[in-house]
Amino acid sequence: MYPAIPYGRVVAATEVVCGLAFTAILTGLTFVRFSRPRAKMVFAANPVVAIHNGKQFVDHDAITLIHDFIGHLWSGPRRQARIYLQHEDLPLILTMAQSGEYARAMASEEEMTELVDHLCRERDRHANMDF
Repeated sequence: MYPAIPYGRVVAATEVVCGLAFTAILTGLTFVRFSRPRAKMVFAANPVVAIHNGKQFVDHDAITLIHDFIGHLWSGPRRQARIYLQHEDLPLILTMAQSGEYARAMASEEEMTELVDHLCRERDRHANMDF
């Protein structure tokens, strides 16, 4: 069954378009209402990380201390490991630790640089399938 006169067709088409528009708008408004992010964090006016032995460590001081600690951590015998860790896509060292390759590379920065260069060349060779 369909409207027999043009006026009836216009009314039916208008009803369909308005119904679809109303449904789309209502669906969108419902989605926006329930998907709105809600802040659950409150920031302090004076940020304090911790109080230790009566001293307050403000964010900037704590970050400076962490930066100094990391600098100290990477000085000395661990300095060579930093060269290896800067290349994030190199393989794990477990197989090289068993064979002693990693221990030899930890002897000096030159040895570690040579090992890293070798591993990078091998990775590139395997990525290009140049066997």
